[in-house]
Amino acid sequence: MDYRDFEEFLVISDEEKVISFWIIGVKRNEISSLNPKLSTDRVFQISQNYNDEYQLEGVVNPTLGESITFYEKFEGVEGYSWIIDIKVPPSQFGGGDTISLVLADEKECVEYMFDPSGYPVTPHLEDEDEDE
Repeated sequence: MDYRDFEEFLVISDEEKVISFWIIGVKRNEISSLNPKLSTDRVFQISQNYNDEYQLEGVVNPTLGESITFYEKFEGVEGYSWIIDIKVPPSQFGGGDTISLVLADEKECVEYMFDPSGYPVTPHLEDEDEDE
């Protein structure tokens, strides 16, 4: 397997290197043959709407090819998924300056996101919890 053919290759591991797993994106030239429901333009539009609605203060940059990744399978999402990285202002609590939205291709919506510290969060579900 030539990892350079993949859009993204990431190894995640704990400090002791006891637990690790790989996330490998789909080969770029094979995405259209899989017939995803969403186009990259629509993914950016959904991401920008989510960014605005939940006041994430992020910058969605549709001109950066590195900011979007397509996966055939991704944890917590049925079917294809899209991951879009959004630059956010640095937090006083630490962490990075990027959040990642995880979009479900079939549902055409954001399923969850990773905050700047890498934790999965669901602002859209937290609003529903407050209504109950």
